[in-house]
Amino acid sequence: MPADPSKVSYCFKPFVIAAVLVCFLSVGSGADVLTPSGNAPANQEDQALLEGVARIDLSEITGEILSTVHVSLNKFDQVLLGIDSWHGPQDASLSCDVSFTPTALYIEGDLTDDVPFCQRMIHPAKPEWWKIEYGADGIVFDFQDITSASQRVSFALNWSSRAVYPKVDILRSLVGARSGFSAGACLELSENREQAKGSTCVHFRVGVPITDLAEPSFFNRPLLLQVSLIDLDGDYPSITVLRESVKVPGSGASP
Repeated sequence: MPADPSKVSYCFKPFVIAAVLVCFLSVGSGADVLTPSGNAPANQEDQALLEGVARIDLSEITGEILSTVHVSLNKFDQVLLGIDSWHGPQDASLSCDVSFTPTALYIEGDLTDDVPFCQRMIHPAKPEWWKIEYGADGIVFDFQDITSASQRVSFALNWSSRAVYPKVDILRSLVGARSGFSAGACLELSENREQAKGSTCVHFRVGVPITDLAEPSFFNRPLLLQVSLIDLDGDYPSITVLRESVKVPGSGASP
């Protein structure tokens, strides 16, 4: 039996199911075999991490924002990989604000995708030698100290197969935390609507605890933020990556 969405602890808010089904029926049944429609995948490891962990309250941290940078990915000159398979903003695009608070990173934005939430592998994070660090639909946020390449943290918004179990994956951390699911993060999806013919627009909000990534002082220094939008289209083997880098002057928080 499908889980009760009102009790899902990772803050996922289901959007209009009919609109989602239109997208996936057009992809074909072979495009996505990880999870049945409407059911969270059986992942005992992730469920164990959730037990006893207080997750971020998105409404609370929005009142604590110290600084914000904006990122848009919607141009041909931002296509790092798969330029022949990218057909413009209606194919895959992103507009979001990345904000800093004393305790968390808060990100809010809109994702447009003609074939959203494609994930054909349970663990999409890949080693750097792949040159594509995420093998599924998702968004990767990478923060690097501009004075030291080794001082770097990153995480991905993992929509999951068919968006039934969205979560935040920690890819790199400076606090000794292992890579993987962030139990304290909160990822919320909403406002599923048709933005253009054949495309779906999803509004998302996410909070990621700073303590999952680095000491708070890391985000007080000037950083380079690199945002990568990874787009898969159903059964096709092609992957498109759009990327943009912006300088972050520092959150302004106390050390």
